[in-house]
Amino acid sequence: MPTSPPDMGSNSGTQPPHNHHTITVWEANQARLDSMRQKITATPVLLSKTAGHSSCSIFRVPQTLIDINGSAYQPHIVSIGPYHHSQPHLQMIEEHKWRFLGSLLTRTQSKGLTLEDYLKAIQPLESKARDSYSETIRFDTDEFIEMLVLDGCFIIELFRKIGNVVRFDQNEPLSPGPSLAKLAIDFFNNAIQRPDDVIAQCQTLQGKHLLDFLRSSFIPKDPQENKQRTPAAATHVIQCVSKLRRARN
Repeated sequence: MPTSPPDMGSNSGTQPPHNHHTITVWEANQARLDSMRQKITATPVLLSKTAGHSSCSIFRVPQTLIDINGSAYQPHIVSIGPYHHSQPHLQMIEEHKWRFLGSLLTRTQSKGLTLEDYLKAIQPLESKARDSYSETIRFDTDEFIEMLVLDGCFIIELFRKIGNVVRFDQNEPLSPGPSLAKLAIDFFNNAIQRPDDVIAQCQTLQGKHLLDFLRSSFIPKDPQENKQRTPAAATHVIQCVSKLRRARN
């Protein structure tokens, strides 16, 4: 007669199996958790609130490129914008900026436009201009608007003088002439030689700011044109990297 199996619910007189292990559950440090939560919700100190947004389009040169040839990315004559503002070796051109602003005002005052009008015209754009930078700009409102007016008028006046729209010693009121887009493209074409047909396509080009405008001028409107130019562009990039490496050695 078969015997009954032992009671499976009873472990009296038996040892626990050897494959049982004690599991220790790790507990997060509460102070560390509170610190991390605070950092998540804290307002960035260096990083702009709009970093990563489509409105953010002006960045510092990556440190990896600066390590290769840092002097190539530092302004030696003139700086535009806040990143290199007020550096001692650029002060002479800062004085030229004020002279250019003065000559522009001399011509526009006859049309009823004063320096105060320039400031009032730029003030509504302050927030949009700040949002263009990936870093927090440490200028107060008055300083930032002054810089925008001074640098902006300097660029316009420089383009008009180099483009022979006005002479360097001319004091006549502003008159209709080439668009700012054409003046900008012609100005940079002195350093970046491009065919006339490419220049002609940029006459009505628009950008968020001068740097974005220049970048956009290199993007072909026709995708087929982009495919045709890709090999040449890649070769140019390789040459530039080779030059940077040689400069490092």
